[in-house]
Amino acid sequence: MELDKCIKERRSVRKYTNKKVSWSLISKILDSGVRAPSSGNIQNYNFIVVQNAKKREEIARAAGQLWMLESPVFIVICNNKDKIKKFYEEDAEHYSVQNCAASAQNMLLTAYSLGLSTCWVGSYDEIALQRILKLPDNVKLEMIITIGYSDIKIKEPKKFSVDRLTYFEEFGNTKK
Repeated sequence: MELDKCIKERRSVRKYTNKKVSWSLISKILDSGVRAPSSGNIQNYNFIVVQNAKKREEIARAAGQLWMLESPVFIVICNNKDKIKKFYEEDAEHYSVQNCAASAQNMLLTAYSLGLSTCWVGSYDEIALQRILKLPDNVKLEMIITIGYSDIKIKEPKKFSVDRLTYFEEFGNTKK
């Protein structure tokens, strides 16, 4: 599938069928996450693939989003800030989050290109998930991606025009 089509058609889906996602597809999605750009190519992200129903339920409850239970696969993207801190010191937090977000976007688009549906989940009880996933203190959870098959077709949400969001040379300047 063409990248432009993936960008324009991908939607956040919260309703999945019970069809299992193959490991080969999950592997392709993870590989695309690894190939995302990262500051200094440090790759401070780690991924936790969660397929176990009990563990997914614990995560969904900690996120307060029980719709997640319909998704057969979660990919949790973690941020190993220590890995980047020694190179970027005070800017480490800023860069490390950007790196994780770039990785997540690659995964979302790849999943869509493979015929899968996804949703980026960014709201959760961080302390509970730290415990559930046994994350060390230096590793922070950044986002959860739910992955599965869906037969739901979601209309394109209203988007602002490029002209409304773009300025030239400085903020607020609409003249080229």
